[in-house]
Amino acid sequence: MGLSFSYILSRDHRAECQIDVDGTHLFMHVSYFSDAFDDLVRATLTMLATGSVETAVFNDLPGTYRWRLTPAGDRLNIRIVTYDDTFAREDDPTGCLSFDADCRLRTFAGAVVSAGQRLLATHGEDGYAEQWDHPFPASPLAQLKQALRKG
Repeated sequence: MGLSFSYILSRDHRAECQIDVDGTHLFMHVSYFSDAFDDLVRATLTMLATGSVETAVFNDLPGTYRWRLTPAGDRLNIRIVTYDDTFAREDDPTGCLSFDADCRLRTFAGAVVSAGQRLLATHGEDGYAEQWDHPFPASPLAQLKQALRKG
């Protein structure tokens, strides 16, 4: 079972995010209108700690990607619904299911940590904040890393 996840700051307060689970693939352009990576890190941390269903929102110009992370034991279902509106609400009926895949929960959480470590190594906290207009999520990322160690 393969999972790859990347989150790369590009230019002009934008990022490119890709996720692939066993050939189910989605590429997303992300804008700083939402603190997308922080939102995903926090959702992953909460889900791992409590087993609750969590959401994360990535905004683009235009568009919204709404992630729904549903854990079941050691497994995780990831669904991403895409909307044309930048600030679409969850109950917006125009959403389209763009990604639906299952993977190991800890594999996904580890991929999120790895993406955060790559962001930090590439930009540093100050460079990330300057380029993204939001602070680097150092504390929640460290907590997620610790939660994975505890296992």
